[in-house]
Amino acid sequence: MGGEYDADYPRALSALNANFPALDSYFDFCVIDTPPSWSWINFAALLVCNHLIVPVELGPFGPAATKQVSDSIQTVNQRRKTPIHVVGLVPNRVRANDTHQMKMLAAIKEKIGRNLFTNYLPERAHYSQAIQEHVPVWRFDKDVRTSLPPMRAFLEEAMTRIGSHK
Repeated sequence: MGGEYDADYPRALSALNANFPALDSYFDFCVIDTPPSWSWINFAALLVCNHLIVPVELGPFGPAATKQVSDSIQTVNQRRKTPIHVVGLVPNRVRANDTHQMKMLAAIKEKIGRNLFTNYLPERAHYSQAIQEHVPVWRFDKDVRTSLPPMRAFLEEAMTRIGSHK
């Protein structure tokens, strides 16, 4: 029985790192979305990425999580030829009607300035429902269309930031 606990991670990481660049000619972008906790999956994603966008939760654990990401980037950069370009931090699951979150967002903007995306990704119930049901978010007829403008604004800002780095 193969699984997470008996996998040959060093060999898998080596193979991913060696073969991932071969995909360059087939794709403009490859988005690797990983869970927020540190694991071999995160290590592998950081090992092969060129640009990194860090989602930030506006809650009690958000700042601690960004510190963990920073430490992870430093760890992985020691094994890379070129350092990871951190595109910026994007506030995620933001509830615009939550005054506590809006105060926290303002404080984060004050602290990190231009490293914070000007656009944020709003909290939407259908996001978590899609995750729980393991289906794409567009399968729901709920408020998917209202999610499009903030997502498009975020993606446009991400592309501008990435393009200006080249």
